[in-house]
Amino acid sequence: MKTKILKGYLPLFIIGVLLIAVYKTFDNFGIIIDFFRTLMSILTPFAVGFVIALLLYPLCAKIEKLLKKCKMNFISKNRRGITVATTFVILIGIIALVMYFVVPPLAKSIRDFAYQFPYILESISQYVKGFGIKIDYEYLKNIFTVDKIMQHINLESINEYAAGVASFSASFVKFFMGIIVSVYVLIDREKLVSGAKRILKAFLNEKKYFRISRYVKMATEFIYKYLYCLIIDAVIIFILSFIILSILKVKYAHLLALMLGVFNLVPYFGAIVASATTAIITCFTANFTMGVIVAVALIILQQIDANVIQPNLVNNSFAIRPFWVIFAILVGGNFFGIIGILLAVPTFALVRVLFLELLDKKESSKKIIAEENNA
Repeated sequence: MKTKILKGYLPLFIIGVLLIAVYKTFDNFGIIIDFFRTLMSILTPFAVGFVIALLLYPLCAKIEKLLKKCKMNFISKNRRGITVATTFVILIGIIALVMYFVVPPLAKSIRDFAYQFPYILESISQYVKGFGIKIDYEYLKNIFTVDKIMQHINLESINEYAAGVASFSASFVKFFMGIIVSVYVLIDREKLVSGAKRILKAFLNEKKYFRISRYVKMATEFIYKYLYCLIIDAVIIFILSFIILSILKVKYAHLLALMLGVFNLVPYFGAIVASATTAIITCFTANFTMGVIVAVALIILQQIDANVIQPNLVNNSFAIRPFWVIFAILVGGNFFGIIGILLAVPTFALVRVLFLELLDKKESSKKIIAEENNA
């Protein structure tokens, strides 16, 4: 009898414990969030390191393949370390070349643009007045004076500014630690992969292991291919747009071409915003006719990029309709910021492939059941 009574109250007891657990979870929600933020902060260098290693792996693998053919015993024996060192030397060399050839003219363009900005504002105000809209140009011009800027700097809040500097320094340290992590990931990549496989095999059955392995491989390939294609496409757009703007003798060609290349990392939105901004700036730094010519040239370039360059770079796996691309970018951007925008398309493409596979499987099973019932 007592056993029956206890069995009757046991579900109520379990529900009560669960309710208390849920209440305590929400009651200490701030502490839980802080814990996860601290955990993410600790893991950030490792995430950065894995991303850098993933991007450098193709070059690293090709160099190691070449060194493997070398008959010198020292090189053959230490080819992994030599490969990683050579890869980072090449990376540093590329960055140095960019700093030497791109940064000085880019800095000059930024300086000239900052100097000309008040005159551009004046041109915009004069143009808008033609439509009967009044703009207080003197007010706009005075916003960017040193005195106005200094008014927004509150010396009493020096702790907040110091915290901002400290946060930037911490981010730089994390990035530097990420580079160190990437070196060890590239050196010990086989051991890391085999260790992960061993753990999965120990805790999962064979079917689940192969399924998870397939999903991880697919996700890595999707993200890797997409990011590489995106970076190559951005570099191509930067070079081509710089050539076009230089031929047209547009002011601030370096700065505008860089903006076009960087904004091109964001599908659809980036190209439209950057092209429109470039055309508008050209209208007020040159003339309306030149602005229209630049707009037409950039539209043609974007069409060539969309119909010729990108299809040859991006795999058919990423052939997603524009509506879903925009949807993925908006969701990814709102939840995860810049990283979410960059990874939105490959993530959505992966989810799409998995969903279509599940859909095909369900339809096949229903078809088989229907055939058995009709037999």
